[in-house]
Amino acid sequence: ENPPAAAADQTCRGADGGPGCDAGEADVAESALLQHRTLRESTDLEADAMAEVWAMLDNDEGRALLAEAEQRFRQVPDDWKGPMQALWGGPSLPVVEANYTIAKLPTAQMTEWMRWAKNDDKIPEGLRGIFWMDQAGASSVAKDPSYGFNMHATGEVLAALGPDPEAYGLHYEESTRCVTPMPFWETGHWGCMNNKFGQKNLRFHTKIRNTLSLCFTDESMQTIQIYQKSLTSFAALGPVTLGPILGKLLGFRDAGAGFSWTPIEFFNMTMEKTPWGWSRVTTGLWAPGKLNPLILDIAKKFVDIPDKILRYPFIQIVDGDGKKTQYYEEFIAYMDTVGGGSSHVLSNLRV
Repeated sequence: ENPPAAAADQTCRGADGGPGCDAGEADVAESALLQHRTLRESTDLEADAMAEVWAMLDNDEGRALLAEAEQRFRQVPDDWKGPMQALWGGPSLPVVEANYTIAKLPTAQMTEWMRWAKNDDKIPEGLRGIFWMDQAGASSVAKDPSYGFNMHATGEVLAALGPDPEAYGLHYEESTRCVTPMPFWETGHWGCMNNKFGQKNLRFHTKIRNTLSLCFTDESMQTIQIYQKSLTSFAALGPVTLGPILGKLLGFRDAGAGFSWTPIEFFNMTMEKTPWGWSRVTTGLWAPGKLNPLILDIAKKFVDIPDKILRYPFIQIVDGDGKKTQYYEEFIAYMDTVGGGSSHVLSNLRV
């Protein structure tokens, strides 16, 4: 499953689309500039499921809910605790519009190509270095019965949160304690398996322009609330793209510049500090007392929200000085067991 290092058919163009791009990827940059004027449905839902959803909405109650959702979409929530309103939009348009290709990069040289935070960077200490997203439960941490591991592995394996304010503004915002905005798809922030699963992850996050803000919840810096935004034309919940209309109905909020915030009522991502890094926790909160029953019925038809807490270790394998931690070799041992091996990791390169 090893892809070529920089195959032309893996490039997804920002304005006009490249050969081999998935449907809709050619419209990414355009969508970011339309400021929600588009009404097209960029959705993965099957046609019969969509027909059933629209049938449920084809009545006075459904039409009223859609009108309310459109109005709510453009309002800043009163209880907003994420990045300040000055950063309400997506990442800088040059990054949104840039062209990327998937490249096979050497694992042993990850400190050279990953954008990781160093000890002299203005990023909180707990997020410095390079981290292993152990979604497969392969580490000694995950195998400890007291940890409570529960996760289905994806192709994602590495993460780094180094600042680069000149390129797209990733920085630590002291007023809200947020590291923001962090583009999933930008060069060197995310590393994936060197196989088809890694390719799928990178292509999806690039297509929807998935962007994170990691916000410490208090001064102790021991817990993080993750705010996720993506292009409104896709309105992604996990691996499913809903499209703008259904996204708004389920509570997506305007993030500016063609982006919208994923509602944490459905997909709530947090992090808890540990001696070895962080524990990544995902919950699906149906909040039956807050959601209209019709919206709840629609959501359950096509959104696979976990009914149990998902938890996996987010382990520091390189520290803020660039030194390998005790878990680095565990990461290499795990990568030797997956398709593509441990010698290379996939990441996007800007072209």
